Amino acid sequence: MAGIDRIKESILSEANAKVETILEEAKQAAREVTERANAAAGKMKEEAVEKAARSSRDYAGRIQSQIGMQQKQTILSAKQDLIRDVLDSAHDKLLNLPDAEYFGVILRLLDQNIQKGKGEILFNAKDLSRLPADFENQLDEAAAKKDGKLTLSKEAADIKSGFILRYRDEKDTNTSSNYGSVELNCSFESLIAEKKDQLSDLITQNLF
Repeated sequence: MAGIDRIKESILSEANAKVETILEEAKQAAREVTERANAAAGKMKEEAVEKAARSSRDYAGRIQSQIGMQQKQTILSAKQDLIRDVLDSAHDKLLNLPDAEYFGVILRLLDQNIQKGKGEILFNAKDLSRLPADFENQLDEAAAKKDGKLTLSKEAADIKSGFILRYRDEKDTNTSSNYGSVELNCSFESLIAEKKDQLSDLITQNLF
């Protein structure tokens, strides 16, 4: 019996030792798993924080870019409005000049645009009714300087200001009309529109 008891004690001792070993290994494994999980969680947290920071920077950058674009558009729109107001004001001033000054501008503009040959000049109804008494003589003198001849048309042109010049192209064989195949629109509104980009650049240089 004593031998059997010793054998039991030996077996129990080995079993307990193995259990302790298994428990220790399990605890170590659990610690390693916990450490890896903590490390992974820490890394995930760092990545989440960095991702959030990047997203925040990207969002802030987009917002700043949008703000900058809106500012530029607002400034550009304000400049365009101001330029348009300046051009409109210039046109209004021309329209409201006293008759003598107004037709003085007309003659200077005519001198720059009159052509050689026979033509006619058209004004709007308002200007036809207020032509200076010697204006047709002044037209003759202006045309003669360019070896031309201008006839004052009684037809009212559909323009707000300035004048229209009509000539017949020398290549035009239609002799039923002396005028009409070549037309120069010298209305103030047309000239301002034609020179808008150039005038806008000039006004921008002086205003901004």
